[in-house]
Amino acid sequence: MITGGARLVAKRKGEIVIGGTLNENGVFHVQVTRVGSESALSQIVKLVESAQMAKAPVQKFADSISNFQLALQFGISVMVIACPCALGLATPTAVMVGIGVGASQGVLIKRGHALGSAHKVNCIVFDKTEPLPSESH
Repeated sequence: MITGGARLVAKRKGEIVIGGTLNENGVFHVQVTRVGSESALSQIVKLVESAQMAKAPVQKFADSISNFQLALQFGISVMVIACPCALGLATPTAVMVGIGVGASQGVLIKRGHALGSAHKVNCIVFDKTEPLPSESH
């Protein structure tokens, strides 16, 4: 039996030993029953390889979603490039992405046109009674 432990396991006459067994004292005779691909080490390697090759259900699900997302990205890209009204398709997409990125950073953007005029802002007024939190970058 392979224990996986770091401690030595005492063996008695007639017990099975595996490759890599350490003889601390005395003499012993062994009869080889398995070699090469049939050895215990080879079997462990095969188990590890098969475990690495097998995909978990959640991994299969993630792969299917990423395949769909990739196809969707290519489709939208082709539509934006090939369509004569490319700006009409690209602009709402960019606004949606901008609003989404703002939301993920904790900034609420009420209307899309605010993004278009944000470059003109030169002063921001906060109506707060407490100090604004600051993050070190």
